[in-house]
Amino acid sequence: ENIPTWGENNRLGEGAEISYSFAESNYACHQGETSCFSLNDFMPTGYQDTIALAFDAWATVSNLSFTQLSNQTGDIILGGETIDGSSNELGHAGIGVSFSNFGSEDTSFISNGFVHFDGDEPWSLNDFGTSLYDVALHEIGHALGLDHSNDPNAIMHFTYTGTNSLQLDDINGIQYLYGASVSPVPEPSTYLM
Repeated sequence: ENIPTWGENNRLGEGAEISYSFAESNYACHQGETSCFSLNDFMPTGYQDTIALAFDAWATVSNLSFTQLSNQTGDIILGGETIDGSSNELGHAGIGVSFSNFGSEDTSFISNGFVHFDGDEPWSLNDFGTSLYDVALHEIGHALGLDHSNDPNAIMHFTYTGTNSLQLDDINGIQYLYGASVSPVPEPSTYLM
């Protein structure tokens, strides 16, 4: 079974380096449609830092690293879209899957992605309104290759429940795809020999 992950020759459990960037005012999505726009048009000041924190949360528990780029050149583009005009769908994400031949087998991999936030929501960087951090955490999970979870406590659960941190099911899913955080354990100053 070939489960697509980021990186052309990537294998399950191997890490990846992924870039992201924010849509600019000339952002068009869905094969040239003009229903998408820059987050600058409707997000509160400081939204970029909040979204960076959501990427950092995924990197903390997995072997993923993220770099922010400019000019819509990132692997994942974050923008706004008129989605439904109600609180039913706060955002959505998608991935592009490409195929290559790795050795003697054909493999699929994630080659690009997007995360869109509904331009009609009352977005908030704190506890009032719709939490940008919570929704970004969920939608970035999709852009990394995760589907919805059946665990009602998970950030990846299909219904927004107010969860504002990664839960065990989320962590298990991302580590299955990309492995655990890579951080060497420091040598203690004393130990038994």
